[in-house]
Amino acid sequence: MRLLVLTQALGSAASPDERDVLEQAALVSGALRRLGHEVTQGEATLDLGALRRRLAADPPELVFNLVESLDGEDELIALVPALLEALDVPFTGSGAAALALTGDKPRAKARLRARGLPTPPWRGRGAPAEPFAPGRYLVKPTRRHASQGIDARSLVEAASPEALDAAVAARARQLGTECFAERYVDGREVSVTLLGRDGALELVGIAEIEFVDFPADRPRIVDYAAKWEVGSFPYEHTPRRFWSPTREGPLYARVARIARQCAFDLG
Repeated sequence: MRLLVLTQALGSAASPDERDVLEQAALVSGALRRLGHEVTQGEATLDLGALRRRLAADPPELVFNLVESLDGEDELIALVPALLEALDVPFTGSGAAALALTGDKPRAKARLRARGLPTPPWRGRGAPAEPFAPGRYLVKPTRRHASQGIDARSLVEAASPEALDAAVAARARQLGTECFAERYVDGREVSVTLLGRDGALELVGIAEIEFVDFPADRPRIVDYAAKWEVGSFPYEHTPRRFWSPTREGPLYARVARIARQCAFDLG
């Protein structure tokens, strides 16, 4: 099969989370070649016309889409899938509609809430009208991924909605992007990997990020440093372990069930 592994073009000032896509592309391309496929790599920019012309001149049988942003803007993640859908070019990963929805955190949370699925209360765009609950909130960008804009300063204690709104506004000015506040849940950090196959969702695995030797005054969050700053305390003290159904018991089945419900609803 003739495959095109597609990433976003990166500038010289690309951040560690942006540069990670190059490692992903190399790993994916190598694995596909070992499986006997003919693989080329390409880059997408804001000039979608150039990408369209490339696809027309040398059409792949499948695009392995690793594009996570365009021109450094996460908000544009859905544009390449939208183009591929319009051209009827098969590609991996989520479609344009799903990426546009899940890339907007408040919008995705409102969708989950409307379907009766559990998501922490939040304050900001799309939040339901309900009494304010004082406590700890995590202030985060609405449309950025890879924990961009999240660090220890993101966790705030708010006694009133006005105080929380002020914290959100201050963080938005600092980061230069829209932010919202989500009620902080002090507990275990879990991620679930699902693979769509023939209209069904296959559970690949459930992984937990462990907070090893975190001092009592350090927020137990997977912030930007934990993901990308090699050698930092959070990076070195947040190992990942995979769950087993035997060890986790009913919790394993419950997490898998909710993850599937979320995937079907947001996809």
